[in-house]
Amino acid sequence: MTKFILRIQFLLTAFFVLAVSGFAQQVNSEIVLYKVTTDAEGREQLVEADSVQQNDLLEYQLIYNNTGSTAITSLKAVLPVPKEMKLIMPENQAEAFTPKVSLNSTSWSAYPIMEEAPGSDPLKKPVDERLYRFLQWNIATLEPGSQHILKARMRVL
Repeated sequence: MTKFILRIQFLLTAFFVLAVSGFAQQVNSEIVLYKVTTDAEGREQLVEADSVQQNDLLEYQLIYNNTGSTAITSLKAVLPVPKEMKLIMPENQAEAFTPKVSLNSTSWSAYPIMEEAPGSDPLKKPVDERLYRFLQWNIATLEPGSQHILKARMRVL
């Protein structure tokens, strides 16, 4: 399973760097992968993931720091969803921090993506979350000296 994590981290790093390459002189970026566990009292804890197993819940944190002297506007962060993962969208996420989702990195939509459902009422149904392949956030402004952390959870299939 370690090879699986390394492959995911390499893929994520490649996309993450591409998303911020235009601001390379001014933005430090980092991806951190955590496994979501619960303690004896049932409280969630995040522990760094050095290996994963089927059904593990993971949290990716994309951390952007503006180290420059000017604000960055319209920064787009893109995170791929590996085929071995299922996106888990939180129910209480503020709309401003809800990413757009995509099945192909070309067409973006608000969550959930809807598809035609022949013979059903209503005529559309949500696309299975196992089919989502990309998340995209738009950070409107990243002020000098500030940090923005984006989070996404996925379950290992």
